[in-house]
Amino acid sequence: MEESKRIIEEQKFEAEPTSFDKALVIGNLLFFPVFLPLGLWRFFRQYSLNYARGFQYGQLGRQLGGMYLGMVLYAFFVLYSDMEPSQRADQGITIAWQLGIVFLIFIAVLSMLRVHHNKQFYQLAKQYEDQIRRGVLSVEEIAAEVKQPGSRVIEDLKYLLNHKHFMRGIIKDGFIRLDANAPKNASVQPINKANNNRASSSTGVVTCSGCGSEVVIRKNQPVECAYCGSVMNHTG
Repeated sequence: MEESKRIIEEQKFEAEPTSFDKALVIGNLLFFPVFLPLGLWRFFRQYSLNYARGFQYGQLGRQLGGMYLGMVLYAFFVLYSDMEPSQRADQGITIAWQLGIVFLIFIAVLSMLRVHHNKQFYQLAKQYEDQIRRGVLSVEEIAAEVKQPGSRVIEDLKYLLNHKHFMRGIIKDGFIRLDANAPKNASVQPINKANNNRASSSTGVVTCSGCGSEVVIRKNQPVECAYCGSVMNHTG
C-alpha cells in the first residue's frame, strides 16, 4: 500500500493530455495505419522536455492500445465479415490474443519507461522546490545547482510554476517571481517570511505597495512588480 502511494505521488507532476493528444489516441483507434507516424513525430518533438518525457511514453502506450483495438475490430467486422458466425468468432479470438501478446509487450515496456521518467522529473521538481525555498531565485544559479542546461530549467520552471501541485509564479529577466496570492490548498506554498529566515542574507521578502503581493528579491536590486508594475526594493 505504501509503495502504491509513493508511485502515485511520483506521478503528480506528469503533464496533462491536450486535445491533440486525445485526438491521436482516437485516430489510432479509427485510422490505425495513418496516425502512428504523427504520434511518433509528437513523441520526438517533446522528448527533450524533462516534464513531458514520461507522459509521452505513456501516450505512445495509449496509442498502441488504440491501434490494437482498431486492428481487432477491423479484422472482425471487415476481414472476416463473409465467414460463418462461429468461424468468425474463432478467427476474431485468435487474432485478438496473437496481436495482444505483441502489443502487450510493447505497452508494458512503455509503461515502465513512463514511470521511470516521471519519477526522475518528480525528484528534479523537488530539487527546484528546495532551491526556491532557500531563496535561490536566479534561473542560472538553479541550473548550476541541479546540473541541468539553462534552457531546460526555464522550460521545467515555466511548466511547474503553473502546476497545481507547485508554487505559483513567473520567470522574468532570468529570475523567478512568486505569486503570494496562490491558492492556499496548494501542496507547496509561496515563500513567506518564515522561509526567508533560511535564505541567504542577500535576499529578502518585499511586500508590493501597489497590490500587496510578496516577492523575494535581492538586496539593493529594485525590480518591477509583475502584477501591478510598482517598483520594489530590498534595502536590508
